[in-house]
Amino acid sequence: MKEGEVIESGMLTRQIEKAQRKVEAHNFDIRKNLLLFDDVANDQRKVVYQQRTEVMGTEDLSGAIRGLMEDSVGSLLDLHMPKHAASSDLGPAGSGGGRTCETSTCTWIRRAGCLQSRSWRSRCCANAW
Repeated sequence: MKEGEVIESGMLTRQIEKAQRKVEAHNFDIRKNLLLFDDVANDQRKVVYQQRTEVMGTEDLSGAIRGLMEDSVGSLLDLHMPKHAASSDLGPAGSGGGRTCETSTCTWIRRAGCLQSRSWRSRCCANAW
């Protein structure tokens, strides 16, 4: 077969067309996913710019900062503190009662009666502030 000569095989032509359709379908799926990711990134960008505009127009940011801090402290407490544990689980050193704790924080946690109490969670946030 010489260079530039047309291949006239029906079976080969159909196989090439089939492969081309598969490649085009695959590329279409890639573009579709890329648009979905772009939509998510655009939505996040809008939120960031909205928050930026609010921050730039606010004189007192203490409320916003306090809210962020409460969210962060709450997330850390949820991550590191046992769920639905009794305050007795934080026993004094050498008592054999769970985790060893001698700090003033542990004292008021014991008084709260439950590690998930909102009062001690609020106090954690207030002490962080």
